[in-house]
Amino acid sequence: MNGVVSETPQAARQTGGRRLSGSVASWASATILYAALAALAFFPVVPWSSSQILGSCTCGDIVTQVWSTSWVPHLLTSGGNPFFTDVIAVPHGASMLMNASSMFVSLLLSPITLTLGPVAAVNVGTRLAFAASALSLFAVLKKWGLRWPAAFIGGLVYGFSPYIVSQGNTHLQMAFVIIPPLWLLAWERLLTRRWTPRRAGLWLGVMAVIQFFISIDVLSTLGVMTIVGLALVAVIRRHDIRERVSDLVQAAGYACLVAVPLLAVPIYYILAGPGSFSGPEQPLSILVSYRADALSVVVPTSLQRLGPPGWTALGSSFAGGNLTENGEYLGIPLVVALLAILVWQRRSRLVITLALLGAVAYVLTLGTSLSVDGHSTWIRLPYDVLSHLPIFQDEIPIRYSLYLQLAAASLLAIGADRGLTRVLLRCEGGGRRLGTTLLALACAASVIPLWPALPYPSSKVNVPPVFTAHGLVGVPTGGAVLAYPYPVSPYDQAMLWQAVAGLNFRLFGGYIYTSTPAGTGTLATPTLTPPSVQELFTDAVWGVGDRGLPTGMSVSSVAVDLRAFLVRYDVSAVVVQEFGAYPDTVASVVTAATGKSPQHTGDVLLWRLASGGTG
Repeated sequence: MNGVVSETPQAARQTGGRRLSGSVASWASATILYAALAALAFFPVVPWSSSQILGSCTCGDIVTQVWSTSWVPHLLTSGGNPFFTDVIAVPHGASMLMNASSMFVSLLLSPITLTLGPVAAVNVGTRLAFAASALSLFAVLKKWGLRWPAAFIGGLVYGFSPYIVSQGNTHLQMAFVIIPPLWLLAWERLLTRRWTPRRAGLWLGVMAVIQFFISIDVLSTLGVMTIVGLALVAVIRRHDIRERVSDLVQAAGYACLVAVPLLAVPIYYILAGPGSFSGPEQPLSILVSYRADALSVVVPTSLQRLGPPGWTALGSSFAGGNLTENGEYLGIPLVVALLAILVWQRRSRLVITLALLGAVAYVLTLGTSLSVDGHSTWIRLPYDVLSHLPIFQDEIPIRYSLYLQLAAASLLAIGADRGLTRVLLRCEGGGRRLGTTLLALACAASVIPLWPALPYPSSKVNVPPVFTAHGLVGVPTGGAVLAYPYPVSPYDQAMLWQAVAGLNFRLFGGYIYTSTPAGTGTLATPTLTPPSVQELFTDAVWGVGDRGLPTGMSVSSVAVDLRAFLVRYDVSAVVVQEFGAYPDTVASVVTAATGKSPQHTGDVLLWRLASGGTG
């Protein structure tokens, strides 16, 4: 038997049982630890809270996230077109696919939304984004044969990376990055022929569909990095790449077999459906301003717990001063550790490929031109050319830091695992314990600078009691509601009220991308007739003009326009919050237009109107 002793059936069953038990324990322990750390990151706000939300105010991006999370539950209870909505931006509506709707996450959180409300669902979702992303890379690293400690460290560094910490503040769909590690696994299995083209292709097709309904932006960057990765593999394995071409073609065919039927209709809605538009969502000059500095990888921001104040101030100024997008940081110790692993494991194709992917991602994050220490230089970078291609026009350069963080976490885990193997093979007794301890200390020293400055700030959710899970009290389902402040960025709290009410009434305005008559995208909702109404409901917040009134107009003249507006758009209710510079002016105009006094409830005034928008 060549020195190999065959196991008896009973021994084989016992060995298999131990392996299964160990595997379950491994997964369970990692899941529990990641979930506990994610919960602690937001403490003292509990995951199921419906009274607290992330951010320094209940406004801006976090409100749109709550609103988007309520979309699929609304469809499940009321039906409708999943790709277009008329409950916002009345009367024109908006494309859900041209906005960060994240339908997969919304569906996943639907049971919580329908029982505890959308605020609680977003709170659960943010914790889930951290833990699930970490667990995703942990699973991949275990699949690569890494030991539990190394796989756990890799998952921890990825799932709680500066990228996810920064995006997790307000962009749930950008922080929920469970797919990139699984995507990487499929390509690695395919190229090493551990998976058949059929299995890898079907896996990639399913992953593409899921990522499409999590974030189209991430799917777009994932596609770019896939092209880069395949090009790198073609160079690294140039002697046998021809043998892999057939596998790649077959896998692509199977991926299309899954993705094309499932994404054909959504893609039509993006290209030619109602509410669709062409060109970038924002001017290219704004998008490319969110770029990394050459020093971003070693200079911390205020999102890190550790760092000299001067350094964190400098780091926070990178990426246009937008901390939500500033997720590039690795820290000097981790950069040194990664370089050491690269030199040590330079004969490993996996290590070289990951390092090159991370390097390409780093260059892409730098944007169109090189900036060093906050100063722009004349050196043009590849993104300067790429930014004019269609796939890049909607992208933010620094968001490629996701792949830098993924590569860094994977390389650190591989280095730790191979270092542990070396210690176990070459050392015994006290030497083994010393080597293991030193390795653990080296890993800890590499990642401690990443320690985030958590918990996030949170705000109390203040929803007037007239907004219930069933809608706006006394207003028919589907009724049109005019709200002050007019819901545009950053004061979009009316969208929060609508989300809590299950999207059971329609709302004028919205912090949402819509199409212009020219077919381009804009965050400014179309101006309705008469324009003075929208002007009053917007300008009174900021104190523009004479008590917020449009130039040359009085309360009575705007009231005449508002009366025409209410009739024209069949408004069912007007809600005025005691907010901003001149809410009293708005209230006076509404009272004059409707001829009735409002109902006082909480910090809002409510006018319910009969059919046709009359008092």
